[in-house]
Amino acid sequence: MINNYNCKSHAPTFYGSASVGERGQIVIPSELRTKLNIKAGEKFVFFSNGDVIFIHKAEDLKKMLENMTELLELKDKIEKAIK
Repeated sequence: MINNYNCKSHAPTFYGSASVGERGQIVIPSELRTKLNIKAGEKFVFFSNGDVIFIHKAEDLKKMLENMTELLELKDKIEKAIK
């Protein structure tokens, strides 16, 4: 594991590389699977921006969106209260 030249803690960590198999499958490096507690059968969602691919655990994304919805509802209540 190489951490981008000890930059800020927000810098991404490199875990390795993978090749796309004939069926379109990519193996996530073992160290990363362990760190993120990724188990066989878990669902993921995929996004892209140009040539960059973003992969996110579906369950974690669902929780994040629920939290964002709650924050937006709270924002609306605060805005109404201070008008």
